[in-house]
Amino acid sequence: MTRARLRLTLGIGVVAVLPACAATPGPSPDNPQAPGSAGPAATAAPAPTDNFQGHLVIIASCEDGTTDHHEITLTGYDPATWAERARQVFRIPADAALSEGQDSDICTRYGSDENLWMRDPIPARQAFNTDFSRMAVQIYDSGSTHVGYVDGDGHLVDLTGPAQQAYSSSVEEDSPVFDPNGGTQIWFTTTAGTDGSAVVSSRPVTGGPATRRGTISTKGGGLVLIGSPAQPVAAGDHAVLSPDGTRFAQAAMAYNSRETSQPGGLVVWRLPTDPPLDGRGGAGIYTTAPAAPEGLLGSCTPIGWADTSTVICDNSGEFYRVALPATPANTVAFNQSALSIAKILPDTDRTNQVGALSPDGKTIIFESGGDDQAFQVAAAPGSPVQQLPAAAAEALAKGNVIAWQ
Repeated sequence: MTRARLRLTLGIGVVAVLPACAATPGPSPDNPQAPGSAGPAATAAPAPTDNFQGHLVIIASCEDGTTDHHEITLTGYDPATWAERARQVFRIPADAALSEGQDSDICTRYGSDENLWMRDPIPARQAFNTDFSRMAVQIYDSGSTHVGYVDGDGHLVDLTGPAQQAYSSSVEEDSPVFDPNGGTQIWFTTTAGTDGSAVVSSRPVTGGPATRRGTISTKGGGLVLIGSPAQPVAAGDHAVLSPDGTRFAQAAMAYNSRETSQPGGLVVWRLPTDPPLDGRGGAGIYTTAPAAPEGLLGSCTPIGWADTSTVICDNSGEFYRVALPATPANTVAFNQSALSIAKILPDTDRTNQVGALSPDGKTIIFESGGDDQAFQVAAAPGSPVQQLPAAAAEALAKGNVIAWQ
């Protein structure tokens, strides 16, 4: 088996065309496609379980598996000791795949060997329900696309179900994600309209008819759910939500190439306050800043927020702290002289790869010099860099962090 690192990106991906086989019709897990597996026994004590509660760094890895399935393994590590605490293996049947957008979040690579490594945990996390016991998938059925999920025992559940009539239009239900507030619903989009919009609906995981939730713009990328109750947002590449849920930052080049000819820059979208969230609200695109390296903001990928007004971003393995103005303008693009940018790591010739930002926005973990070394640093300029134990480097080398909780 060839192990692949996860590609974590919020942009629209290309779903691989997989050999067809019959999925379980209807919302019933009675017909398993493949037996589940808890994976090999761990040597660390206590032994890992399928309980992902508590303070964990959760890493996902993908394996090609066999001709009739591939595997995705979630492993939860104690960030204090890097001992393995939880594990869940999902066996994805050959006629199912991660959704358009999420296939690239989890299991895409260039060719057979070169691994992609992009950073964006939002859609990857929402591919799983609250306790990581189920994984949302897109199912291919005779020219139609259905939505459903697979559980840790290998049961594939098709929530869309068979067509009610033999002679009918094909069904296109795409981009399934779990409702983050309990995971009892799977939300998805249907065929985009002529204006580029898509209808958002949801189905209960226990089965039943779809409920229409509204529309979003598909111009900026995949489906993301935010807030409580959940609201759908069309978010672009590398989007990260602010701690107060009012804004999200994203890489500028996606916005620049899809919607405007304005210069690239760090994009901060303001979310509409009145539902339904039809696409996105006003945006500020920050293109220049005092003392910032030329072109930095055009290629600095957000990895999280330190607080409600500070974005942490990654530019080719160099991490920056970007302090936003208190009230960003709702304009297409502007030069923001009030923007403050500070480099976090000291200057070296090392090659770094970001792992994750802690839930409180205070600590970055990353690999450096290949897969054999891992470090952590406070997300502030001048902070000392501390080497993590070998177990941390081994864990980060297995895949990508989809959650640090």
